[in-house]
Amino acid sequence: TPGTGVEGSLTVKLDSGTPDLLEIKEGDSNVKIYAIKVKATDNNVTLNRVDFNFNARPWLSVSGLSLWNGTTKLWEDTSLTSSDFEEITSGSDYKLRMAGLTFAVAKGEEKVLELHANAPTKMDTATNINITLSANAVRGTDAVGKTQDAPGAALTARTFRALSKDVGQLEFSQDLVGHEGIE
Repeated sequence: TPGTGVEGSLTVKLDSGTPDLLEIKEGDSNVKIYAIKVKATDNNVTLNRVDFNFNARPWLSVSGLSLWNGTTKLWEDTSLTSSDFEEITSGSDYKLRMAGLTFAVAKGEEKVLELHANAPTKMDTATNINITLSANAVRGTDAVGKTQDAPGAALTARTFRALSKDVGQLEFSQDLVGHEGIE
């Protein structure tokens, strides 16, 4: 096994494909709203949890969240409520812990993890929500059993805007020429 007996480590950074100022509308599903790159060095690391922080009450604008690596779903909650989040600071910081992961990252390998959102079928107001990872938000266990946390500092926040569907305009016209009494 590569690196047996050597303590591993994790590096976590914002993925360059992470959208900012993304709009999701009521009824949208599986929309990527945040992404990170995770790399194991010196030994294999199995990820155990990821914590995402939000600056607003996300359960009011998002009905579900899921964590993906490519086409593999690692974690999902399809019916978010306030009890799914830890209130760090009332009105401005809410943490969602995605625990119970067993996602292996091999020594020298880099994996992209994407946070996807589902919007409810009805939203009353538009809301901007910032997402970030705080320092040590990703936890793993290396091949020698030591806990590894990353990143060393909070990552850059990204914002998504939860919107109700746009109200369209309908234009109606009728050609009345040639009808009785119309010239």
